[in-house]
This record gives sequence, structure tokens and C-alpha cells, in this order.
Amino acid sequence: MSTYYYELMEYMKAIKPISTHCHHRPDAMFANDFCLKTLLEESYSNWCGVEVGDTFESRKYYFDLIKNRNFFKCLEKALQLIYKIDTPLRADTYEIFDFAVRKAHREDPDFHMKLLTDIAGYDHVILDSYWQPGENGGHPELFSPTFRIDSFFFGFNPELKDHDGNNCGKFFGDRFGDFDTFFMSLKELIIDSHKRGAVAIKCATPYDRGLDFEFVTEKKARKVFEKREGSYDIADVKAFQDYIFLQTCQIAAELDIPFQVHTGLGRLSKTNAYLLQPVIEANPDTRFVLFHGGYPWMDDIFGLVHVYPKNVFPDIVWLPLISTEAAVRMLTELIEVANSQSICWGDDTWTSEESYGALMAVRHVLAMVLSNKIKDGYMLPADAFEAASNILRNNAQRIYRFE
Repeated sequence: MSTYYYELMEYMKAIKPISTHCHHRPDAMFANDFCLKTLLEESYSNWCGVEVGDTFESRKYYFDLIKNRNFFKCLEKALQLIYKIDTPLRADTYEIFDFAVRKAHREDPDFHMKLLTDIAGYDHVILDSYWQPGENGGHPELFSPTFRIDSFFFGFNPELKDHDGNNCGKFFGDRFGDFDTFFMSLKELIIDSHKRGAVAIKCATPYDRGLDFEFVTEKKARKVFEKREGSYDIADVKAFQDYIFLQTCQIAAELDIPFQVHTGLGRLSKTNAYLLQPVIEANPDTRFVLFHGGYPWMDDIFGLVHVYPKNVFPDIVWLPLISTEAAVRMLTELIEVANSQSICWGDDTWTSEESYGALMAVRHVLAMVLSNKIKDGYMLPADAFEAASNILRNNAQRIYRFE
């Protein structure tokens, strides 16, 4: 590593970061005998396809399979640093880590919040509480909500649920009986949430369907309500959902708040960001924040931010946790094709420990990319340090109006 790498790492420790996206769990989870197993199950390590288990053998199998996954490596490094443990997290050291986690949370019920504010040093964090859309988790001093709209995509039938098991009727009652009241209620709820502190709207439908939103007429979108329950077909459902997305774009423009859109991964099929191009072009006043670098289709983001620099904002949220190398490539090219004041980052985690790991990961990526840019003569040192401040804090502060 070059000298600039270490100087950048030291410099970034003094920046109070703003995370544009997280799913931090309610206080009750951390107060209820929070332990290492719960922490692992509430982390991306749980997405690796194997359970932790309760025996030495099951834990050994677990760590043997995931010990080289970036999801786990970032969390492991954070745990070592937070709890001052030198050894790696494996089956034979499991109890050491478990004891440290239990002790910290048992002795101080607010430890999970202090970890975010005092150790990670966050200034603001945008909370996507998909189990309670638009709420701040009881901590308005740190969390500003985004209003997730996923459950509304299934609001035409109270029996249907999104990928998180939610239907808008569950949250907001029986107020969606017909098409007109549905969309009136959707708009009213978003406006009310914004008045109560929501700084953005969030759509994560690629876990349920593709990003191939088409321009549909109101008449076509009405069919799911006009037809007898169960008689509508897939085309009717898609038209209704397409219409919701298009209407939300307009609401976001009217309120002048960012529209955060999950791109990449999810169901994989039709989740590449380029599919949003017609909608982005048709809504120049809507600020589209495209999450996750579109991974694994990162080139789509490069193209969109280059052609639509005024209303497309790339966010590398989650990407440094998915893959260090992918994040390095993403940021290396983004610096060359995107405006310096458009790139943001979010931790996208459920727990404070993993959030800190995500922060450590993005600092590492920033230091690697920016020090290389200095070494190659592409950036002046002052410009590289400014870019670090912009991506970790300044851009989000301006885009979400935390000023």
C-alpha cells in the first residue's frame, strides 16, 4: 500500500459519515439476550446458504464454508476490532466472541446505538424499516426514514405479500378497497411520511419482479380492481405495478425527494439497471438514486450516470460488502464518468456490528481507489481527499438535505 492509502485511511476516521441506507433492527432485539448466533443470523453471512447451528461440528462446517466470503470477512474484522479479539472467528473461538457480544449488550442496552454514534461515528443514517415503513426506529437523533413502497405492489389483494411478507393493508388498514382510494391513500401516506421526517422513497421490488416498468394507461392499471378477485392475470398485475412505480416517480418529483431504487441481484431476472432507462428519461425532475452499483451489471450504472447526470445518482451501498474487488472497479470508473458530487454510500445492515464492518470496508475501498488515482497522476491529493469526504458525507448531506 502507498503512503497515501494510510493517509486517506487516517483522514477518513475524522469524517462523520452519513449512511444512505440501513435496516437497523428495533431496540427490543438487542435487549433480548443478544448473542453471536443472533448477530450472525441477522447478517449477510446468513445469506451464504448454511446455518450456524449449536454444536461444535455444525459451527465448524459453517465457518469452513463461509470463512472466505466477503460478507463474513467484513463482519469478522469489525468484531475483532470492536471487542478487541486478535484471533479469527472460528468454531474453536466461537465462545470467546459470543461472550464478548453478550456482555456488551447485556451490560448496556444502548450499546447498539452507542456503537453507531460513538465508535462508527455516524452523523445520520437513513433507515429502511420495511417492517414499519417510514418510521425512525425511535431514534430520530440518528435515523431518518425512507418510505418503502414494496407492499403496495400487492395492495390489490390483501392475501398477497411482498418478499418480506408484507401487504400495505397490514400497515395502514383497510383503506385500499378500490383503485381511486388506493392511489389517493398511497400519495397521502407518502406525503404524511415526508412531513414526519422521511427523506426519501424506496423501492426494492427486484426481489419480487423485474425493473421492466412500462408506460401503462390508468384504464389498464385498473383491471386488477375491476375484475373479480382471482380472475385477473399476470399482465393485469404487472400493469398495476408498473403504474404504481410511474406514479411514485411523479410523487417523488413533486415532493423533491430522492427515489431510491434497488438494482441488480434480487431475483436476478430483469433486475439490471438499464431497464429503467425509459422511465428515467421520461422523468427528468425525479432524482433516481440507483443502489448497489447494479451489481453484477455495473456497466449499466456507468452508462446511465453518464447520459443522465442531472437526475441519476449512483450509490455503492452494500457493494463493498458483496465484493471488495467489484467495489474497487465500480468506484474507479465512477470517479471517471460521474459527477464528483453525485456518488453516495450506505451500510445496508441490520446490526451495529455489521454496520461498522461495512464502514471499514468502504473506507478500505476508497483508500485503495483514491491512492491509486493519486499514484497514477489522475487526481491531485487534495482532490482525492475531497472525494473521500464527498462520498462518505457531503454528497448525502446535500442530496437528502441534512444541511
